[in-house]
Amino acid sequence: PEEGEEEEEEGGEEENEAKTRGSTKGQKWLSKLWGVSRVWLKRAADKGHVDATCQMALERMKHSDYEGGVLWFRRAADLGSATAHFNLGVCADQGLGMAQDAVLAAQHYLHAARGGDPDGMYNYASYLHQKAALAKADDAKYHQRQQQRQRQQQQQQQQ
Repeated sequence: PEEGEEEEEEGGEEENEAKTRGSTKGQKWLSKLWGVSRVWLKRAADKGHVDATCQMALERMKHSDYEGGVLWFRRAADLGSATAHFNLGVCADQGLGMAQDAVLAAQHYLHAARGGDPDGMYNYASYLHQKAALAKADDAKYHQRQQQRQRQQQQQQQQ
């Protein structure tokens, strides 16, 4: 048998398994093969296939259904997807499908980073850097105000 024929036979088994047994792997395969991603992808996602769940979220986001995308990302995050946590962080950062919230974004970036997502690691590190810079700026402002108060008190005492 030629290589193409073997691949068709393997695909046939994947297709049969997807139809009869409800295999999430097979349903994801069908979604790629046939281009009917919404039906088969949703079936796999509904059964808890993490990659399919993330893909459903991305499909919603691609069509500007940000609230729907966030719901699917939350499902994937609940299934342990670091990628979903990263994307939820982006949504919270930018206010897509949810209220803009830097702290929530950082929490999702941290989950993504702990799950091994390099973008999550980068964004969480950026958040920490910004937070440290703001704290340093606030500290400098506090010291400037203290010095101004001291000068004012000294001037008042001299009068």
